[in-house]
Amino acid sequence: MSPKFLDFMKFVSSQPLGGFQGGQQLRSTVKRPSSLSPGLQTKRTRRSKEVPQTDILSSFAKNILFLRRGFQSRSVNLAANVSSLLIDSVYVAVCMILNPSSSPSGLQPSEQGNWDMIAAVGAGNNQVNPLGVANYLDYHLFMNIISITGRWSFFLQTQDPVTLAWTDVGLLWDAVDNTDTDLYAPLLQLGTPLNIALRWNMDVAGAISFSLGYAAKEFLGGSSTGASQNLFIGSNDGVSLVSGYPIQPGESITLITDEGVKVWGISQSVMAVKVFEF
Repeated sequence: MSPKFLDFMKFVSSQPLGGFQGGQQLRSTVKRPSSLSPGLQTKRTRRSKEVPQTDILSSFAKNILFLRRGFQSRSVNLAANVSSLLIDSVYVAVCMILNPSSSPSGLQPSEQGNWDMIAAVGAGNNQVNPLGVANYLDYHLFMNIISITGRWSFFLQTQDPVTLAWTDVGLLWDAVDNTDTDLYAPLLQLGTPLNIALRWNMDVAGAISFSLGYAAKEFLGGSSTGASQNLFIGSNDGVSLVSGYPIQPGESITLITDEGVKVWGISQSVMAVKVFEF
């Protein structure tokens, strides 16, 4: 946005109704039809309601993005819990940052799909790839065991929406060994307020490879898809999930960046952020 354009808009917004031209105030208006009936209009002087030209111009201009050059668009891939540079301005520009992420919980009356694929040789969890569950009351988990040795136990975890800390909710499957192939757990009564994850213990030494699937029922409505899908931005690489400005899934923010300005982003989950520079 050039200085000339900014000066022009400041000039327009500072003028009194009717505007100025050559130092003289004008009565430049757009006429609206009279509210009088046709019969009455023939017997008296017609009067019109006036809309100042400045109001029309300001309303028109604020909905238009003036381009000085072709805009650029790109994707920035974020690793979980690692800050990445989104914008490094070399000139004054209008930039838009879009968080296109969506949660598996989606916005449909019911939803199902694959959650995760895991290979483990010891205790662990999949908190880096949580399942957003804020939009449904009824969840069902499925585990398909691809290969297994030893004996394992699995626990459901849920995330505090304020502190983002993880807590065990309950035991899902115990004493899982090579006699098990497919496991199922209904989560209706276990409580899943925001995001859930799976934690596992190796009770007897071994290794395991498995996949996780889900089915969601009883859609609640609303737009929340879990804190794990939020993007947080800041002015340096120290931006965090606590200090950053949040951009929720499907939302965007438009910034006017000066030369040398940098914008960093971080997310709890892996995501591809869209950046547009005009």
